[in-house]
Amino acid sequence: MLKSIIVCFILVFTFADFAPASSADETVHGWKYLSKRNFVDVKRSAQADRIYASVNLRTSDPDRPELRFTCSEEYGLRATLLLQPLSEGALDGGKSVRARARFTRLSVEGREPERMRWVHVKEVRALQTASSRAARMIYNAAVQGRTFTVKEPFKGEVLFDMPPVDDAFRKFSKACGVTNGEN
Repeated sequence: MLKSIIVCFILVFTFADFAPASSADETVHGWKYLSKRNFVDVKRSAQADRIYASVNLRTSDPDRPELRFTCSEEYGLRATLLLQPLSEGALDGGKSVRARARFTRLSVEGREPERMRWVHVKEVRALQTASSRAARMIYNAAVQGRTFTVKEPFKGEVLFDMPPVDDAFRKFSKACGVTNGEN
């Protein structure tokens, strides 16, 4: 189970397709949609290589912590939190990273805080949901325009202020089987 979560994390955590936003092609503090095919090369493992399609959505303000949603038939809905804004240089392509399972607190505005399991990459200050429940909670917070905070392992709380739902968000919602009611 953890191997598939880590493989999923590595897939969601691709930088080339989600470069920092430029003011010419996006509104600041909005959403950006991407549909793509993913190739998983599972080196030194008994698992077979895979190709699968996913739809992706991310916040577009490079000066705030980033939220990314990924939806695929294979992995369902996942949320990845980049706790350091892209403009602060958190993404060093040559850096070696190690993903670890961690428990930490998720607090959605208007709800009691909950202890959730995450995949944590300390080197780039990133967390990915390890359960579909946590991803759905964050997705619903985005739909409702609520803020949420997450306790970064070994550090403090990080606040996520969601941009309003826009055309890119609606496109993602229609394309994702988890959010459109198909699954």
